[in-house]
Amino acid sequence: TTEEVKKYEEARTRSKVQAVYLHAAYLINLGAGSSVTYQKSITCLAAHLAIADAISANGVVFHIGAATGCLRSDSLKKIVAGMKEVLQRVPGKTRLIMENGSGGGSKIGAELSEIAAIFHAVDSRRVKICIDTAHSFGAGTLPEFSPEKVRAYFDEFEKLIGLEHLEVMHINDSKVPAGSFKDRHENIGEGEIGHNGFVALAAEKRISK
Repeated sequence: TTEEVKKYEEARTRSKVQAVYLHAAYLINLGAGSSVTYQKSITCLAAHLAIADAISANGVVFHIGAATGCLRSDSLKKIVAGMKEVLQRVPGKTRLIMENGSGGGSKIGAELSEIAAIFHAVDSRRVKICIDTAHSFGAGTLPEFSPEKVRAYFDEFEKLIGLEHLEVMHINDSKVPAGSFKDRHENIGEGEIGHNGFVALAAEKRISK
């Protein structure tokens, strides 16, 4: 409500929090073959973006989706169209932020090349990227958090997308090994990535500004 937004804004002016991001519901799937699921996903994601816009949040992070009940190529087209519709329904400055996935099965967005294809097809200044470290590890796209592997990963990101579009990172360790295609978060330094892995990540100057 307007009253709730006002209370929030007053609280934020007293807070040391410098940036606010929302995370959309996990059930959203813009890649769904079912027209019912697809339309509900668009409506739900637009609602999250509208809330974020109302409180002047920086953006909404969402999981890209999965090719359930349709070909992967068709799913990618639906995701692009769905994102465009969400942005059209909710004009403003608040960003729509795609999060990389842990891969496996029909999940979309584990590979940077796939994220890049969607990003460029939507072609909006409001679309940005979130990288979740546990997802990159689980997907096997960043199977070892050594200085060399971290550098190579962000070299690819720079080439395919551009690091200026990396809006936010979810820094999580992983309960499961690299390439498991599972999404199981662990406290930093207590999982399979390990303390040294996050030291290597923090040393990557391009993302530690």
